[in-house]
Amino acid sequence: MPGAYGVGVAGSVGAIVVLLTAGEPQGAHEPVQVERLPLKRVLWDHRRTFLTLGTGVFVIAVARAARTSLIPLWGEHLGLSATDTSIVFGITNGIEMLLFYPAGLVMDRLGRVWIAVPATVLLGIGMLTLPLSTAFASVLAVGVLMAVGNGLGSGIVKTLGADAAPPGHRAQFLAGWTFCAEFGSVIGPVLIGAITLAFPLAAASLALGALTLTGSTWLAKWVPAFDPRRRVTTSS
Repeated sequence: MPGAYGVGVAGSVGAIVVLLTAGEPQGAHEPVQVERLPLKRVLWDHRRTFLTLGTGVFVIAVARAARTSLIPLWGEHLGLSATDTSIVFGITNGIEMLLFYPAGLVMDRLGRVWIAVPATVLLGIGMLTLPLSTAFASVLAVGVLMAVGNGLGSGIVKTLGADAAPPGHRAQFLAGWTFCAEFGSVIGPVLIGAITLAFPLAAASLALGALTLTGSTWLAKWVPAFDPRRRVTTSS
């Protein structure tokens, strides 16, 4: 087990070296600000966006964080070794990487909703079916299902934020947007812990799966309203 932490440390040090030696990218410049406004003013002016589309992003973040917590916890519940669990994550992470580029193509050509909704649906179904898995093979199968959903959703949070950000105040808006996503990442594991205080781990998986599927319907309603492709079509 210490070797796994060694790999993490080596990777972190390598990333630091790359960042220190790479330098600034060519053509980098400061974003244009039409008017400097306080952060709280920008967030308040765009509160409807945060309450609608931001809520959907919050659910996506909850589902993603819950996935990375539920799979190892369920593996521990079944008695799987740390090696088996790491193999599941290795395979599923590889599947996710294969979907990065196709997901971007679909978002740009068909619209954001064609990625946001399928991604959350697959994550939700995966969490609902996780309690049915009883061995390494079935846990891997569920992990692959959720990996497909998570891979399809690659970049969706930042893309939706860029779509909704006001041109003159992107920095302030995206600060609030990042908070929505990061808050969801914190709440996911907290919800698992809170539910398992009174109920079995399976109940936590089912509850979060149901929440994620509900979030997919919310995204289906609000993502098209902020899709730049729709705005271009409407204006033309």
